[in-house]
Amino acid sequence: MTAQFGISVLGLLVVLTSLGIWALARSLARGNRTAHSVDVYKDQLRSLGKDLARGVVTQTEFDALRAEIGRRALAAERLAAPTAQQSGRPWLAFAVMGLLAVAGAGVVYPTLGQPGATDAPLAARYALAQEKRLNRISQATAEQRLGPQTPTISAEDAGLVQNLIDVLERRPDDATGFALLAQTQAQLGDAAAAHRAQARVIALLGDAVRAEDHQRHAEYLIVAAGGYVSPEAETALRQTLQLDPSAPLARFRLGTLYQQIGRADLQFQTWDRLAREEDPALPFMPIVVQELPLLAELAGIQRYQLPVSNGPDAETIADAAQLSDADQQAMIEGMVNGLADRLGTEGGPVADWARLITSLAVLDRSDQAQAIYNNAKVQFAQIPSALDILKQAATQSGLTP
Repeated sequence: MTAQFGISVLGLLVVLTSLGIWALARSLARGNRTAHSVDVYKDQLRSLGKDLARGVVTQTEFDALRAEIGRRALAAERLAAPTAQQSGRPWLAFAVMGLLAVAGAGVVYPTLGQPGATDAPLAARYALAQEKRLNRISQATAEQRLGPQTPTISAEDAGLVQNLIDVLERRPDDATGFALLAQTQAQLGDAAAAHRAQARVIALLGDAVRAEDHQRHAEYLIVAAGGYVSPEAETALRQTLQLDPSAPLARFRLGTLYQQIGRADLQFQTWDRLAREEDPALPFMPIVVQELPLLAELAGIQRYQLPVSNGPDAETIADAAQLSDADQQAMIEGMVNGLADRLGTEGGPVADWARLITSLAVLDRSDQAQAIYNNAKVQFAQIPSALDILKQAATQSGLTP
């Protein structure tokens, strides 16, 4: 063995051992963060239930988001468990790592030490992700693997649905009727039947189809597949974004697709823009904010900073939880009034206007919400996508769009 070879092997051992210690230390730290993430996801589930009770989210959105949060919580628990078991003997792991480095140096050096050796792990990962995307299972296969998902409904509800189906058999070109059927089936928990009815709506509307029609179709498909974004759901999402590039829920779901095929870099890019451009009060935004730091790390982004939110920070929310109901109501009123004053004097993005409209409606100040909506329509009259967001907020709040 030459002196140069010996020095090279020694250097390799130092590097391998140092990297092993660094990786293990990061793994232990990440385990602590993962355990914390489980608690955060459980808090999100509780908060989502409150949003459903207040009417902030629909039953379909609730089911989809509950499945998404539950899946992430289970994944976090699986990550946390082995870390908790191993964290008691870190130095034993360090010693084993050093022995493995010594034993493996003679094997790996001939490959690593050759100047002509190539290494393209990033390209290989991208190719694997593309292959996974092209070869993933269809919507029908995903539903088949889940098994029968037909919900248990009352005889009265079943009768109403059947009556609507009977009417549509005599009126096969009634797009409005099929849209009502799809929404009814989704509310009753039959997402598979809902996405079939919504597909009929889209076919009947033709060139008059709207972004929200494709978005509903995508949501029904994703819920019916248990949170999986099938090729058919991806098509519906991209059709949504073709008509409305700013559609928040479609962008969120597209990020989920990137996660499922192993493209953390694209998921980070999609969700980072979403967090910077959309209303932080959207029901899926806590998931985005929770995941972004890890996604940034996986995407190779150094010293990533979360977007600054116009909403309350974690400390404010924690303090509010300790207040009485009357004090909490007063605090909410103050925040809403502050938002109204800021928009009235300084203006702001359409997401802030939409949040103000829905907040006023929740506080039973519908007349003021209607006036704010009418004013916002004038301000954003030349921006169709902004008008769509405002209309959605007004419809959700029971206002006259």
